[in-house]
Amino acid sequence: MHAPTSSGRWRSFKRHQVAYRAGPGQNTRVNPLRWPGVLLAIVAFPCASAACGNDADAQGQGGAGLAAGGGGLGGLGGVGGIANTFSPAELADDKEPYAFAELCEDLPQWQLPTEVHPNRVAAVSAVEAYVVAFNELFHLLPNGMVEKEPLVGVIDAWRCPGVTWAVGAAGLVARKPDDAAWETLDAGFESSVPDGGVGCDGDVWIGGDYEVRVFDGTSWRVIATQPTVLRSGTVIEHDVARVRGAGPFRAATSNYGATMAYFPEEDLFIPVGGTDALVSDAVQFRDGSGSTLYYGYALKFDREIDASDGDSPLAGVRASRRADDDIWITRDELVAHFDGRELVDEALPKGLTAEDVDARFDSVWTAGYGGLTVRTANGFCVVASTFPVP
Repeated sequence: MHAPTSSGRWRSFKRHQVAYRAGPGQNTRVNPLRWPGVLLAIVAFPCASAACGNDADAQGQGGAGLAAGGGGLGGLGGVGGIANTFSPAELADDKEPYAFAELCEDLPQWQLPTEVHPNRVAAVSAVEAYVVAFNELFHLLPNGMVEKEPLVGVIDAWRCPGVTWAVGAAGLVARKPDDAAWETLDAGFESSVPDGGVGCDGDVWIGGDYEVRVFDGTSWRVIATQPTVLRSGTVIEHDVARVRGAGPFRAATSNYGATMAYFPEEDLFIPVGGTDALVSDAVQFRDGSGSTLYYGYALKFDREIDASDGDSPLAGVRASRRADDDIWITRDELVAHFDGRELVDEALPKGLTAEDVDARFDSVWTAGYGGLTVRTANGFCVVASTFPVP
């Protein structure tokens, strides 16, 4: 579906037209993703707390992957690309190696309603997780029980040390400390919050509408996105679907192809490039560079060069980063591990697909069509099925 251009950049043969908020008297639909990148350098800024990213509480270093055939995710990567920009050993921010369960029999089995379709997972450990299915949130307990959480319209969830966060429809933002009730927060979003945020208590970044909001534990601060002005004078404002980060750096992506980086000296998210495909996720590294995922392929962005400057080995749909040399990527029936140099494929049990992946020090979870899996030392095991797996 995608092919490299002569300059090494990737283009999509399928065009997506984008609705946008126009200036006075304008009401049109255009594809805004052919504007030039903003060639500015990001100045590092201090983190407001020790928790600077979804992987702040993650522990471990990359687990060994199992080969699963040459036509999978690993075949899209390889030595080179982003791996040339850093030394994985120097930039690792995990603390302990994986400690996977040895056998499938060592894990609980949970029973989800057969009509649900799990598409997001926030792992607590190998034996506990929060799962989003059809805008409902389920808590999978270590004893094998499943509790439905009292939230409406949940779209995504993520874990911090001792706290679960959830976002969703009608501006939903909520947090739940372990052994306490859910607390709904008024972040001020007018519409749905389409994706999970980054960070933990004291420094939580969440995207929605056309801006990013930051929670310092007491109040919310709004960070705007810089519009793109076309040569015709048309002003395009970029929606924010998700925020990702590593160390002090933050990046935001829109559903419709824009990649934006946070510039602290401007206190703005500024576009650094884009493409013409729907964005599914993004990964940011500790040096501020990263990759934006576009449903099966990925493009690099950098602090000082145009985004989409080259193809990235992190090709997939969703990603879970524990460190620069420890990233899990999923697409359809495959999961792959990136160790800073190459992707190594692993196959899910037959009949299952993965729409999301979440890695912790003792587990890697996937959620998707057919149910949930947890990785053991011997591969991925089905721990909750919504249909009989052959």
